[in-house]
Amino acid sequence: GPIDESTPVVQFSFLAPVDHYSGEVKKLEGELTLDAMNSFKNATGKFYADLTTLTMGDEYLDEHVFEDLKIKTIILAMFTFAQTTEEDGPIAFGKTNKLSIQGVLNFMGIEQSINTTAQIEPIIDETGKVRLQVFTSFRLRLKEKYNLEGPDGPNPAKDTVVFYLNFLMKPTGKL
Repeated sequence: GPIDESTPVVQFSFLAPVDHYSGEVKKLEGELTLDAMNSFKNATGKFYADLTTLTMGDEYLDEHVFEDLKIKTIILAMFTFAQTTEEDGPIAFGKTNKLSIQGVLNFMGIEQSINTTAQIEPIIDETGKVRLQVFTSFRLRLKEKYNLEGPDGPNPAKDTVVFYLNFLMKPTGKL
């Protein structure tokens, strides 16, 4: 979930000079499965972004985006992965692990390969519970894969959206 209730889990923006077109998705659910040694080697994951919680902070823009993305019929974007490469060894407190992830994004009913690097760190939250703090980012080109028009501006800025994800995960096993 979110770091705190006022922090969105997914933020996005176009590239400069049209980076003032930005927004957020407030709800993300998913799971990350580690091996028996709490290693990221061979980790798998599945994450769902609830597109009905997407906002660009402007009612007119939100309405336009919801129509373009067909959010009334496709309410989730899904990212799954089964191939990872851990760069920093097993998970441990006081250490940020880098994890190279090769996955598939299903957005608007279209699948696309995504390669990203996540930074994952086990932490103790303010209530004393163990959490994994996760940060990652990736880019999507809108026109070539999804036939979507971005805002007025130059290419590739108007066609490229950068997504930033920052969230906490609750372990279901032992760390």
